[in-house]
Amino acid sequence: MPLPKLNDVPKYDIVIPSTKVKTKFRPYLVKEEKLLFLAIESGDDGEIAASTLGLCIACIDADLDPLTLTTYDIDFMFCQIRSKSVGETVNLKIQCEDTECDGVTEVPINISEAYVDGIDFESMIEINKDVSLEMQHVTYLNAQKINLVERTAETGDYLQEMIANSIKAIHTENERLEASDSTEAEMIEFLDQMTTDQYNKLREFVAEMPIVTIKTKWKCVKCSKDQDMLLKGLNDFFQ
Repeated sequence: MPLPKLNDVPKYDIVIPSTKVKTKFRPYLVKEEKLLFLAIESGDDGEIAASTLGLCIACIDADLDPLTLTTYDIDFMFCQIRSKSVGETVNLKIQCEDTECDGVTEVPINISEAYVDGIDFESMIEINKDVSLEMQHVTYLNAQKINLVERTAETGDYLQEMIANSIKAIHTENERLEASDSTEAEMIEFLDQMTTDQYNKLREFVAEMPIVTIKTKWKCVKCSKDQDMLLKGLNDFFQ
């Protein structure tokens, strides 16, 4: 005998940041929560990323292409989905910004208030009079691929791979060359030919990529100083 359906799952409005597509989402279910918890318990960054991506795609009504979703798309969608699945409030322990105070305050954060700024950007960067680069924001999958390599943000290789993955096409006077048609080694060699000024334009583009953000205010429990902070990215939200 077939078992009854338990719930009429509610739907909520959402706008996908990078595409501005308006759609709806539902809270995640126990089966999806289990997969996420198993990934978190494994401590494997690849499994956590795959589970987070799969959860977002399952809960969003729109037909999403996982190959084009950006990191801030996934972070924003996850915040909204989790806020309706578990609750809007996450309690964080935050160190007082006054270096002379060692107070740590438990601060409630409303993750449904997460937002993304700076999504609209100038896609063309002129390298010289003959060559311009058409830029894009790094996709979630590519960012995870880069992060899974055991490097720190200070290494040149990490930055260079982020820049290489931000180039969509190379424009010359006569043609448009898709970056995806070149190997990673060819793109790195192309970047290595640049002057410092040319490279810094690309470095700035990567540094200014949007990130999901929450503004929060609190008062230190020890010194009573009023404080403001911008929390940026899921690692800040779920410490």
